[in-house]
Amino acid sequence: MKSAAIRGLVLLAAVTVLSAGTVHGQDSTRAPQRSRQTADSTGAMMDAMMPMWGKMMTAMMRSTLEILTQPETARQMATFTKNYFDALVAKGFTREESLRIVMAVGIPMGPGQR
Repeated sequence: MKSAAIRGLVLLAAVTVLSAGTVHGQDSTRAPQRSRQTADSTGAMMDAMMPMWGKMMTAMMRSTLEILTQPETARQMATFTKNYFDALVAKGFTREESLRIVMAVGIPMGPGQR
């Protein structure tokens, strides 16, 4: 489910980039109406994709919450946090500085999740 959601996001990004390229990459001597038509069709395509986007985001959030509720996940997060703190102290940060850094950074959740 997670990989399907990621593939959907990649597809959405590709369509958005390609659509933007067709709007902005047109010859400036063409009629403005052509640009307007392209922009209108891009907007319609994005409107049509919004329900799918919502479903993908819901699926990703549910998957994330399912993983976060597992006891093993909490143990791994605690291990990461302790190792990170210890590594900061070992690199020369004071314990107080290390604690502030760990608190500010939190747990890395992956791309785009912060």
